[in-house]
Amino acid sequence: LMDYAQDGSYSWHCPGHSGGVAFLKSPVGQMFHQFFGENMLRADVCNAVDELGQLLDHSGPVAASERNAARIFNCDHLFFVTNGTSTSNKMVWNSTVAPGDVVLVDRNCHKSILHAITMTGAIPVFLMPTRNHFGIIGPIPLEEFKWENIEKKIAANPFARESKSKPRVLTVTQSTYDGVVYNVDTIKEMLDGKVDTLHFDEAWLPHATFHDFYRGMHAIGTDRARCKESMIFSTQSTHKMLAGLSQASQILVQDSETRKLDRHSFNEAYLMHTSTSPQYSIIASCDVAAAMMEPPGGNALVEESILEALDFRRAMRKIDDEFGKSWWFKVWGPDHLAEEGIGSRDDWILKSNDRWHGFGDLASGFNMLD
Repeated sequence: LMDYAQDGSYSWHCPGHSGGVAFLKSPVGQMFHQFFGENMLRADVCNAVDELGQLLDHSGPVAASERNAARIFNCDHLFFVTNGTSTSNKMVWNSTVAPGDVVLVDRNCHKSILHAITMTGAIPVFLMPTRNHFGIIGPIPLEEFKWENIEKKIAANPFARESKSKPRVLTVTQSTYDGVVYNVDTIKEMLDGKVDTLHFDEAWLPHATFHDFYRGMHAIGTDRARCKESMIFSTQSTHKMLAGLSQASQILVQDSETRKLDRHSFNEAYLMHTSTSPQYSIIASCDVAAAMMEPPGGNALVEESILEALDFRRAMRKIDDEFGKSWWFKVWGPDHLAEEGIGSRDDWILKSNDRWHGFGDLASGFNMLD
């Protein structure tokens, strides 16, 4: 893309501003050109430029970039998405769910999952999370994931109980908007083979695979056991937690021991939700964001972020101690903080009936606060 933009050739394709030239023909256009800069405008190109590859069929340099990102994120397949994780979620659902399928859904799901339910004609069975005295939505209790309890929910649903097939997909918000994550290894052990596809909406968790702090608490990573039957999908917002431009997202896939992703079938759903005029600067930012997370540099970036979060919390507690009741701002989190460094991840595990989180009786080791 850099080579193409610097080549200085005339643009005979879309978009109509022709590499920014059109903006120079009016005063307001010149302001736009000066603000955003020539490189960005020259790099805004059509998908007909063969040397840049195709997002729609994952060919050329785009495909090479996706394969490189898959290597960095330790997954079998990775697809860049240029219109956000809302769309990534719909791609996963449209590639796996058919009308009348029973689906298991976190009631604390993103609205894109509700849209996907409507679009696919699925029959939802909801898993109910907890809520504390602050109004913060917490984790789904471990009991909700037990198969016998899921069977009871299906039997109690007048639409779902008529289905003779196993649930097509489970979608869990991982992490919640307040940073509560699940032990994914436990969920895999409980539901492998009982649910066709396990989908983790990790819009706020693409960094987790790069630090031991999150071991077992994210969908796909290095040295993680495969499910025997269930496919694993993770949808991640590159633009939220990594260095992607707005709307940059990605879909990670881990094959099971007995099933591999049907890329042709999946890509039909991908094409359904992808513009034929994708923004190449967003694609480039997906490429660069992945490259930035290449170990050991990516590990260091996550370590630094965790340390800064802890330093901020320690500073807030120091001010709280100093000003007492007159101080108005507190940071939600466990009572114990390491005096320096990032301390032990065990400090952040949600323990049953701890007053600070207020979610009541929780299973040991099943949830953690990011």
